[in-house]
Amino acid sequence: MKLTETTLPCPTWCEMEEGHGFHFVDHETGTLVRDHVRSFGPHVSLCQEEAAVTEDGPVWTMSAPYLDVAEDLTRLGIAEAVSFAADLADATALLWSLSGSQAQKDH
Repeated sequence: MKLTETTLPCPTWCEMEEGHGFHFVDHETGTLVRDHVRSFGPHVSLCQEEAAVTEDGPVWTMSAPYLDVAEDLTRLGIAEAVSFAADLADATALLWSLSGSQAQKDH
């Protein structure tokens, strides 16, 4: 994936505190790294990683936005399954809208 320069602050969909900091240093590249996250219930999150040389930016995306689904989704009852399905649908809709027209053309 090509690194894309972005600007501070966070993307509008990020639910973390505005302007949240970088949470670790990648010692291989010497860059600061932070995640953007939006939760959809307890089992699904929309995520994206960014890196920067300094906390003032500029910032580069390290990944396109993606869905992170909990690994412990076993033995769901009907109510939990319905809730998970709705959360996954909502998260997928936002991911779809962020991916632009290319993903829609590919579908």
